[in-house]
Amino acid sequence: MPSTSQTRAGYRRALPALVGVILVLASLGVSPSRAAVVADSGLSAEWRASAAWAADSRTRQTRACRSGGDYGRDNGSGYYGGYGLSARQWTRFGGDAFGDDAAAADRRSQNLVAWRLYEQLGWRALRCLQSDWMDVVYRSAPKTSISKMLLPGSHDAGSSRIETAPPCDVQTISAASWLEPLIGANPCAVAAMAKAQGQNLGAQLRAGSRYLDMRVGVPLSQQIASTGQPVTPAGDPTEVPLVLHHNIVSQRLTRGLRQVQRFVAKHPREQVVLDFQHLDFTGDQYVLDYYKNALGRLLHEYAPGATNSVCRTSWSKNKVPTADSRLGTGVGIGELWEVERSILVLFPDGEMPSDDCYRNRDAVLISLWPNTEDPQTSLSDNLSWLNQREAKLSGASACRDSQGQWCQIYISQLQLSMQIAAQAGCVANTTAMCSLEYYAGLVNNGIANKLMRWRFKRDLPVNIAMIDFMTDTDPDLPDALLRGNWRIADGNM
Repeated sequence: MPSTSQTRAGYRRALPALVGVILVLASLGVSPSRAAVVADSGLSAEWRASAAWAADSRTRQTRACRSGGDYGRDNGSGYYGGYGLSARQWTRFGGDAFGDDAAAADRRSQNLVAWRLYEQLGWRALRCLQSDWMDVVYRSAPKTSISKMLLPGSHDAGSSRIETAPPCDVQTISAASWLEPLIGANPCAVAAMAKAQGQNLGAQLRAGSRYLDMRVGVPLSQQIASTGQPVTPAGDPTEVPLVLHHNIVSQRLTRGLRQVQRFVAKHPREQVVLDFQHLDFTGDQYVLDYYKNALGRLLHEYAPGATNSVCRTSWSKNKVPTADSRLGTGVGIGELWEVERSILVLFPDGEMPSDDCYRNRDAVLISLWPNTEDPQTSLSDNLSWLNQREAKLSGASACRDSQGQWCQIYISQLQLSMQIAAQAGCVANTTAMCSLEYYAGLVNNGIANKLMRWRFKRDLPVNIAMIDFMTDTDPDLPDALLRGNWRIADGNM
């Protein structure tokens, strides 16, 4: 046992380091008393350096996360944030991090100091991890199916390139030509009411979204005339002017597909639901077939750079032989990893010719639309439908009905929809709040807590939460859904 003088000498040698640690942790909002507890348990120079690194690099880390980088991730060791803490521990929140019982918590000094730092910086690190959250969370629970997970989703995912800054040079798709007079009257108002996402598909996926609402059409100015004669199949499908839209043209479909393909190439264990719920083509049957042929060929053939085509990584029937009506519940994510599948491609029944690449949307999921601009009505309607789904999951009523497949993949449409009166006021410049971004701000910041209460306090079957501007409002929603996925993976639903 050391003498009193030896002990005092040891304290004197350790004092500068202890003060440094307390100052660093205090700068992060950790009280000196709590910091002292951490430091008193023994802290190496390496960990002091990690703490200083965290304090000095928050801005750089945040910037890197938002740009899709892997800042703070050590690919060699599988540790994150430079703290020597495993991905599983690092991405856990609240009391779940090391157990709710403090006496049972892991009290090693490294974990303690990392946790104190994490309380302040955790969401930023998690933003980095959102690119790989399915892999990180469910590698320990590979039998979990998509319908049992909590997925952030993007409404009108391809609409980010609609121009809302004056002069707002926008145009409609051929199927929405009725909007042309409104564009002539107030193009910026029409654009703001159509733009539902602020960042591109790649950014949405990196931020954690795993459901993309895709709408495909053709610009009015490039619509093929209905000649009544067969249209020669496209030699190069990329030359056919297929676009992503929200009635207003946003971007070429190839641009959006390229972003999805690049994400999947870099994060092959993530699962993306590519829901082509609207094919808004016009013309006679020959022209419709022409556009659909080009779309099918893009999915099969378009593979820019070092990517695979969408169909090469889709839940194709030859690789995932499960029936459409059981895809949401009958396929564990580990099975998809084994056959190297990443994209579930959905089309409404009868919209596209039968193909191994894609599945019947109507048999795979259900997505009910509140169609309201009132946040409380939206939440009330969604809660009512979740109650209905709970009853169907318990066997109280049939899963399949005229509205869709209740027991498979389920989408809660949490975006608000501007009504006719509000739209008219926007075009006439008599209404001030005239953008979907404004409406997203009314609901996105409060949805996270409600969803967690629905899922975990009432055990309601929340699955996909679809919102507008998912990357540009409060990060609580995707972060809350990721926290919920930890609980699902741990069997704590």
